[in-house]
Amino acid sequence: GMTPIEKMGSILYTLGKYLVLMIWPYPLSHDYYPYAIPKTSLFSIIPLISLLAYAGLIIIGIKQFKSKSIFVYSIWFYLITLSIVSNIVINVGTFMNERFIFMASLGFCLAVAHLFYSYGAKLLGKNGLVISTALFFIIAVIFGTLSFLRVPVWKDALSLNKAAVEVSGGSARANSFMSTAVFEEYKVTTDKAKQEELLDQTEYYAKKAIEIFPDYNNANLMLIGAVTERFKMNHDIQYYTENMKPIIIRRPDIPFIVEFSTYLKDKGYGEALYPFYIDVGKSLLKLNDKRRGWSIQYLQYAYEINPNNKDLVLTLAKAYELAGNTSRAKLLFDAAQQLQ
Repeated sequence: GMTPIEKMGSILYTLGKYLVLMIWPYPLSHDYYPYAIPKTSLFSIIPLISLLAYAGLIIIGIKQFKSKSIFVYSIWFYLITLSIVSNIVINVGTFMNERFIFMASLGFCLAVAHLFYSYGAKLLGKNGLVISTALFFIIAVIFGTLSFLRVPVWKDALSLNKAAVEVSGGSARANSFMSTAVFEEYKVTTDKAKQEELLDQTEYYAKKAIEIFPDYNNANLMLIGAVTERFKMNHDIQYYTENMKPIIIRRPDIPFIVEFSTYLKDKGYGEALYPFYIDVGKSLLKLNDKRRGWSIQYLQYAYEINPNNKDLVLTLAKAYELAGNTSRAKLLFDAAQQLQ
């Protein structure tokens, strides 16, 4: 979350970035989800510069409104079309997106074209129009080249997301999608060394996404994918339990956790996972949110392996009681009294 000051600071930071991209559209990214645009105080230097720039545009637009000049039209066209995607009028669901300024960029381009055409002769002398026209086409060629160089990025999911994390490294979504793209590459790779490398990358980008947004479902799912695939390779149950516990505590609701737990049970790992299930169940039971209800699942796993552990039965009874299933809780409390 953000404070109101951080929210407005981040909005102004984004609006300033839009202005910069108008002048020099590089580097570009398809992903600006949190927190590709960093949380920024309203009183930081970039938001303040952005505020001054937009205040200047508004003042010019108001003072020169009656002149009906192309510049004034361009200013208001830019500001009005940008306003609806600025997060000031309505929340658009993300800080920034380059396509949001597609319409607004028309106002900027109109102003630049007018500057070159109408003021070239005045500013550059006798051959001003020729010089300004030449400069205009040079800029067009440069920007066209940048657009052409951007095309290969869209070759496939891996190249697109790789480019995104290079520019938007603070985006949880970009890192999560990069993790997914790498994992998909892993699934079609047969070389063992390459598989290890791809799993390392899957884990790296998933963890980075989780650092930014701990509850991100896809990032946690990708980290589960890396952990379970490594387990299938080395059958190291200690590695599995150490790496799965924090994931389960964050997102016990991910269906694949149950699926893989069933897989491990069928493979005969129940006894080895017994203390792990108790540990995870007790950890979830200590929480004061909806995750606490998932403690029953893991305590039940342990109970099915050994129903004669009095402490476990009492803990499971408490879990049912907190979940509102008092009849099941009473049965377990009564059963616990019969155990030593």
